[in-house]
Amino acid sequence: MKSINYFIAIISISILNPINLYSQSNFETGYVIDIQKDTIKGFIDYRNWNITPKEIVFKTVPDSKSTIYTPTDILSFNVAGERYVSGIVTIDEGPFRDNELTESEMPQYRTDTVFLQVLIDGNKSLYSLKDNNLKVHYFIGQNGAFNTLFFKKYLQNVSGATFIKTNEKFKGQLMVYFQDCPSIQKKISYINYNQNDLINLFNEYYNCTQNTILYKSKLKLIKFTSEAGFFAGLSLTKLNFEGDDFFLPLTGVDFPRSANFSFGGFYNIVLPGKQGRLSIDNELMFMSYKTSGHYRDDNNIDIYTTSYSSFGYSYIKLNNLLKYKFPVNRIFLFADGGISNGIFISQTNYMRVETHIYSVYHLSEHEAVGYPRKWERGVLLGLGCNIKKYSCEFRFERADGMSDATGLTSQTIGYFIIFGYKF
Repeated sequence: MKSINYFIAIISISILNPINLYSQSNFETGYVIDIQKDTIKGFIDYRNWNITPKEIVFKTVPDSKSTIYTPTDILSFNVAGERYVSGIVTIDEGPFRDNELTESEMPQYRTDTVFLQVLIDGNKSLYSLKDNNLKVHYFIGQNGAFNTLFFKKYLQNVSGATFIKTNEKFKGQLMVYFQDCPSIQKKISYINYNQNDLINLFNEYYNCTQNTILYKSKLKLIKFTSEAGFFAGLSLTKLNFEGDDFFLPLTGVDFPRSANFSFGGFYNIVLPGKQGRLSIDNELMFMSYKTSGHYRDDNNIDIYTTSYSSFGYSYIKLNNLLKYKFPVNRIFLFADGGISNGIFISQTNYMRVETHIYSVYHLSEHEAVGYPRKWERGVLLGLGCNIKKYSCEFRFERADGMSDATGLTSQTIGYFIIFGYKF
């Protein structure tokens, strides 16, 4: 347990260490339109934003000095097919999650200059903003200004029972906004306050009026990527037993560590967003250990018993880990953790007992652990680094070993140094 706590502490410190503040740059071609309405082409540090950015990092050429732009510095920018405009808007900062609602129907307005993502651009335009609280706000363009589409959830108490109510003022706003298309007025009554419903409504409006959409935001597709390769390394395994006094021939032995060779292959699923920093790693690994020891009951010099135990196990293991990596210059450091499931493919489970009663000698041989389990389960923690296609990792494993006997628990503590290559 001390080993695990120590290892968890190392991983926590590594992730929270200031080197994690080094952010991975992801400059993609784009442009900004400045206050003078001049278009400046260059490269924008694109982060596949989950929260609407409050500023962007811009370079005219990849090796030039970075410039930070806020909504007060530029009119708009475009990168990775996404378009953002600067605007002064009124935002309702009131609670929106069901477990946070109050009985107040009044909005908590705040006015700010922000970037808005353009969802639809034309003679009728739609914009969105996701704030730090992950609340999404929608806006329509009208007479050069941005009008907030109002929607609010609140609680209402009726005869001691509490219900969630909604103020859907945005529907009335849209009826006025689209008054030149009577055919969609009825549909407005049934839409929800979400991006899909609003974009579909705008599409129907443009079909109705035969006007042209100048720009439409593309729906972000969730893309998973994968990577595969092989690895090999060294393992150092320690076998421990704990249990009742009956098992002293095992629990009383300090079995030496076993150094062995391990190898296998991996197939990792890289999760979308965060520039591929988070992944689910899946490994098929061969590992083994071999150790032996002896215990002597020598309470009496004329009557004593010596037990010699030998264990050797080879496993095929399926390891499943969640990995987080972060860049430091051109190197990626990573921390991972997960579970292991191993099936033994060969075993040595042997005990020789020599009993001496004065001049009488008796020898018996049998399994050291009766009815050993075939399935070993464990937890994994690791730290490592990636350099291009190569990786190196130090990993810790604690598994429940082979004993399934009542009153006897086994434990294997493993330390691995693993070198990998990604195709």
